Amino acid sequence: MDEDGFCDVMELLLHTGASANALPVQYKGLTTVQDAAMARKLDMINNGADIDAPGCYYHGYTVQSAVVEQGSVEVVRHLLKAGADVQAVLGDMQRTVLQVVDLWDHMEVGAILGAAKNAANL
Repeated sequence: MDEDGFCDVMELLLHTGASANALPVQYKGLTTVQDAAMARKLDMINNGADIDAPGCYYHGYTVQSAVVEQGSVEVVRHLLKAGADVQAVLGDMQRTVLQVVDLWDHMEVGAILGAAKNAANL
């Protein structure tokens, strides 16, 4: 199934009462909002899900770190406008989203997140 098909299924589940804040599986799992962000489905990000929900404990992602890996400037900006926490920490890896940016070398995304962090610290 392609990304669009998966997101269609996710939308159907949410529409029929599935929890947008259901916990992910323990290893490499994603929450609804994390998966929507990775698929660049901006309309699905604002579905009542906790935008700062932690990912799974083992090798998990925050919603921002999942998007940062892909270098998606548009989605990162959308998440920041929705109030995402730039200082959230990943599960067992204990990395912040800014540390993930350094790993993937996405300079434009890093500049946007760095400015957001500085603004939050004022």
